[in-house]
Amino acid sequence: MEKEDLEQASLEKEKWKKKNYWVKESTIDRIRYWNEVRHDKNEGYTLEALLDFYEKNHSQEQQAMEELLTLQRQQMAILREAEKNSKVNQQLLNTMIWFHEIEGFQPTDSVPLIEAKKYLHELQESQIKTAHHRKKYNQVGDE
Repeated sequence: MEKEDLEQASLEKEKWKKKNYWVKESTIDRIRYWNEVRHDKNEGYTLEALLDFYEKNHSQEQQAMEELLTLQRQQMAILREAEKNSKVNQQLLNTMIWFHEIEGFQPTDSVPLIEAKKYLHELQESQIKTAHHRKKYNQVGDE
């Protein structure tokens, strides 16, 4: 008798796993417990309860996800605003310090801006060298 009950339980468990492979075991256990408490062996009621349960949980999960997305969007907007404000503050501070000509001040620039300044400086130096070179050799030819 006990073996038959165990076999029946294992068969029922396998049936539940095959039919509802996307359902967690804890959910199945809750539904079985609910079914046993009501002493309702009619599958129709169990299926209705199962559908109600999933619809309710799905709507709650969807609401929670929407709230999380809203909070994340707000957080990203705040971070963007803070980043923009910090850049503006840094620019204002740089301008103020340059205006007052404080010694030893070096503005904090972005890496691309620093590289662009280096490239411009090298370009200007090479143009000056080229101009001196042309001037020197043009004078030699004139003599």
